[in-house]
Amino acid sequence: MAASASALKALQAWKILHRHARDDIDPLRLQELCQDNDRVSSLVAVHNSTYVPTQRHNRVQQQNQQRMLIVDVSRQRMTSDTLNHLLRLASARNIRGYIRQLAWGQNDPGDPVAGAAKADDRQATSAAARKQSSSSQQQRSHLERDGAQSMHIALRAPANQGLEMLLFDGSNALDGIHHMWNRIERLTNDVRAGRIVGFSGKILRDVVVVGRGVPVMALMFINEALRRDEDARIASMNNGNSDSGKQKKAIPPRRMRFVSSVDPVAAASAVDGLNPDSTIVVTVSLQRRRSGGNKNDDEEINLATKTIHKWLERGLLSSSKLSSTNNTNQRSSLLDAILKKHTFLVTTTTNNNESRNSRSTATAADNVFILHNHSIREAFTTFTAAGLLPLALVYGWNIVEQILAGGHDMDKHFVEMNPRHNIPILLGLCDIWNDAFMGGCNSSGSTPSSSSGGGGGRVITPFCEAFSAYPDFVAAMESQTCGGGRNTTGGVGQTNFPSAMVFNGGFHGQYDRMLYQGGRVVPSESIVAMDTQAGGENSASNHDALMCSFFAHADVLAFGNTTSATRSVTPKQSQNNDAENVAEGNRPSTLLLCGRCDAFTCGQLVALAEHRAVVVARLWDTDPFSECGGSTLREIEISRL
Repeated sequence: MAASASALKALQAWKILHRHARDDIDPLRLQELCQDNDRVSSLVAVHNSTYVPTQRHNRVQQQNQQRMLIVDVSRQRMTSDTLNHLLRLASARNIRGYIRQLAWGQNDPGDPVAGAAKADDRQATSAAARKQSSSSQQQRSHLERDGAQSMHIALRAPANQGLEMLLFDGSNALDGIHHMWNRIERLTNDVRAGRIVGFSGKILRDVVVVGRGVPVMALMFINEALRRDEDARIASMNNGNSDSGKQKKAIPPRRMRFVSSVDPVAAASAVDGLNPDSTIVVTVSLQRRRSGGNKNDDEEINLATKTIHKWLERGLLSSSKLSSTNNTNQRSSLLDAILKKHTFLVTTTTNNNESRNSRSTATAADNVFILHNHSIREAFTTFTAAGLLPLALVYGWNIVEQILAGGHDMDKHFVEMNPRHNIPILLGLCDIWNDAFMGGCNSSGSTPSSSSGGGGGRVITPFCEAFSAYPDFVAAMESQTCGGGRNTTGGVGQTNFPSAMVFNGGFHGQYDRMLYQGGRVVPSESIVAMDTQAGGENSASNHDALMCSFFAHADVLAFGNTTSATRSVTPKQSQNNDAENVAEGNRPSTLLLCGRCDAFTCGQLVALAEHRAVVVARLWDTDPFSECGGSTLREIEISRL
């Protein structure tokens, strides 16, 4: 009965928004809306945080660092009333209760035990008592359906602070997560310091990641963002865990390459310029075995892994004194030794034989990282070993700690901040406003005009090189979380589904003409760092020019350039080319500004993308934690061919 009332309330909010978009918003233009200072102020969210580096490892820089994240949605075609209507929809979908469930973990809502909260602050309740109070399997299934079992917020919760996030059986999920952290830290410190070396005795420096999906796209984004960050660059050159950057001789930074398909050209490009003697291969294989099947869903990744392993074997055996041996057992032992020294596997399977044989990868148990059952949803595995292991190998655990701290900072904001100023919720509401009510979906209501905005999905334009891979990561995230098109309750959205389409707008607005003048309005989103990563004489002035271009891009989208265009052309040009030089404006955009682009910010942005996608899926009544991804569906078809 409560579910029916909630669905009815959501349906009512949905219809009100349709009517509001048609009757109140469609006649308005952004040039008029942005003249209201109170409206503009209400549509800007600022998140200030203080990053406190840990005191471990005698780190050189221990001062607290102030961070800022700004989201400006004032150039969206909405009013304060629009935001209020959207917040009512969020309330009808119980978004706050949903976030609370994610923060608690797998607990009974009738007997909540706050996840990621001080253990001493909660009532002393035994695990057995908690199990008894957890009323029925039906309630547990409800929590599973609502995604609480993902536990992705727990993946960033700091260690040694008495925190708990409980599973159904009453155990603390953080124990296993922090144990995995310690294991990765010890292993990667030994590898970087040369205590663990390669088959030929050389220090292992470069990493090839074989895999696909959201965690690999997140790795691409973070790796690209950190390549020019000074702290990360020094860390990637260092051996061991020192932050001093003082080496006996100049050492090039460690490199991370990626292979995501069976295309032989992709494999050749990934290993180009790498030395097998100093290369580690990390396979990320997160697809689960199909029931009743004999083959694993990630067969393409298996083949790509074998290709890179063959490259390792050829390069390392050719330098071995025993490379010409005809002894089968001896040659097999050499190959096993190579894989043991140079390969790692991150997987969801607990079958050790499958890890060895089906994957053709590491044979030693120390080389296999098995994800916990509560953390196997592909879209939310960036902060598991799938992402942390390659990052720690290349940049060291201190940098990984900063990424985790950034993620946890965004988690706290998501859980504690009220919806009106909650950045993931605010962005999610804008997404559903453009997608569902401004022309981005086929609704049963009135058909919006072509000028009403929203072509389905959005375009993300990075305005600094460090964020060049961010749009592709967000595209992968939202494809996996919002692309299934299946309802969880049969409520609002039975015939309407999110577009789940995110397009890369090209660095520095390369697709600006389509965005300014295209016949179909596509919501735009721009991201920039307010502090530059570059040094040098002209870096500050050049970055100032970049920021001017960033805001000019948003202004042309919102307000057009009819006046400036008319002034800038001659009368003859005006007759012939006036239409080509005019942008009409009234195109919605969102601005995302980060204080600086470093490891902490990368953690914030990854967590922000996760929470935003979860909010959108909740508002559309779809399941963001589905195990089945597009690659799984493709593999099923491949097995039939």
